[in-house]
Amino acid sequence: MNQSKGLEDPRLIPYGVLNGGSRLREGLRSKISAGIGDNLTLYHTLRFDRNMKDDPTYVGKFFMGFAGFTEQAYLQGRTGRFQYKVGRDFIAIGPGKSGNLLISDNARPFDQYRIDFVAGPIRFSAFGIQLDDVALDSVIVRGQGPMNTARRFINGHRMDVKFGSWANVGFSEIVIYGGVQRSFELAYVNPVNFYHGVTLNDEEALGRPANTFGSLDVDLFPSKNLEIFAEFLVDDVKIERANSSDLEPNRLAYMLGIQYANPFRIDGVRIRADYTHVANRTYNVLFNPWEKHLHRNRPIGHFLGNNFDRFQIEASGWMTRDLQVSTRYERLRQGEDNIASAYNTDYLSTTVSQGYSENFPFGTIQTSDVLNLSAS
Repeated sequence: MNQSKGLEDPRLIPYGVLNGGSRLREGLRSKISAGIGDNLTLYHTLRFDRNMKDDPTYVGKFFMGFAGFTEQAYLQGRTGRFQYKVGRDFIAIGPGKSGNLLISDNARPFDQYRIDFVAGPIRFSAFGIQLDDVALDSVIVRGQGPMNTARRFINGHRMDVKFGSWANVGFSEIVIYGGVQRSFELAYVNPVNFYHGVTLNDEEALGRPANTFGSLDVDLFPSKNLEIFAEFLVDDVKIERANSSDLEPNRLAYMLGIQYANPFRIDGVRIRADYTHVANRTYNVLFNPWEKHLHRNRPIGHFLGNNFDRFQIEASGWMTRDLQVSTRYERLRQGEDNIASAYNTDYLSTTVSQGYSENFPFGTIQTSDVLNLSAS
């Protein structure tokens, strides 16, 4: 689970949003860090940016054409085998190079706590996040804001295992939950609890649903210059076929990729290819909009949302010590629904004996082919 290293990358602009507008606008980030002893760090980043005027997902105020917010503000420390963080920061989980499926740094930074335990090749992580509230109706009181809101939270845990220098394997589970007057719940704060089991029991016995996700990611290094990576995410899988609701297509996502450095012994050259597939309805929910996989209008998982597949191949190389040239081809197919859409229930209009299937991507499909050449 890593902090973002590429916050300036244009791919981080979410689905349906253009990067930049019709003219160049100013942006500014102030960064301050301070070490307290050998094991404690304070970090703070403040962002002012006129380019957020072109981002319809931005939540906040504009003043004299500028928008701004505290992007990072956290305390991070280490005590023996334990590492901890409290404050606001980005999170990225998984080995993906052009996006992540479970949690990505496309989302606005999270107000969070996080604890890591490291023992040899094993790292165990547990974290909690407070998301933005969701207004349940249009009743707003001046000076107080929305009267009826659903609070939103994420709890997660992850196990990373390193197998020498040739493989890293990670298992993750998160739960998104909330509602009127709900807060962090100890059953989910518990770092060694099985969230999905808690959710199933609480939904049946207490009427308190939640949205769970599980993921497996693998990063292989079979040779010195070769990396093979994959990530598989499960939102919901239907096993029974008792009634029409069981005909709902599985909500899954996966990513496969390969990266090769110095092919044909040409130093400074790198080739990467990857394929990403996110099924329709993944990250979305039929009931309780506060369980959608969104934070401040941005996808928490892959920045393109759901109902798409994408193939990329990229090559880059250093022509001289000071000049790097890269080229990338991308083919993207995106369906008409996304995370913010109303949940599609076409599968309810048929019977178990008739069955149900649908095309992927679902609905009207937009296909784009992009070839990019850049030098820096």
